[in-house]
Amino acid sequence: MKKTNRIFVGIDLSQKFTSVIPMLSTTVLDSGNNIKWISGKSLHLTLSFLGNLETSEINSLIIDLKELTDFSRISFNVEGTGIFNNKESRVFWLGIGKGTDELLNLQKFTDKITKSYISKSKIRLFKPHITIGRINMQKKISNFDVSTFLNTVYSPIRISVKSVHLFKS
Repeated sequence: MKKTNRIFVGIDLSQKFTSVIPMLSTTVLDSGNNIKWISGKSLHLTLSFLGNLETSEINSLIIDLKELTDFSRISFNVEGTGIFNNKESRVFWLGIGKGTDELLNLQKFTDKITKSYISKSKIRLFKPHITIGRINMQKKISNFDVSTFLNTVYSPIRISVKSVHLFKS
């Protein structure tokens, strides 16, 4: 059996939200530690989830992604909060404001380059966001008062994208 890795293409945000995420995490009471807040090296914005790839495919993908070098120099604002609550995920996220169109164009171009690597079952509608927290799948979001989280206001955070990265999960 060949070794594979779960791979996605994204924007590294590892050092961008050191004060916002801790502040936002205090807006939801979680006495049972059922929410895993994400920060540090794990923080990113996913452009294209590819699924399991073999090492040879990853090497080929790296070459193909060099087409993004000039295209990936964009900026966008992070502002607002939201929640995904469905069968597959219960996620707290930060939204994208100014620069959304440029980010969507980058994502479309990324998908064009990576489409031969993506499993058909993995294709998803792109909603630009930054995941900052995940609720244990055994819990319902209705167990938490999220109104303060959803109504929290913070100054927009400007992100300048200089490159995209391959991530392994």
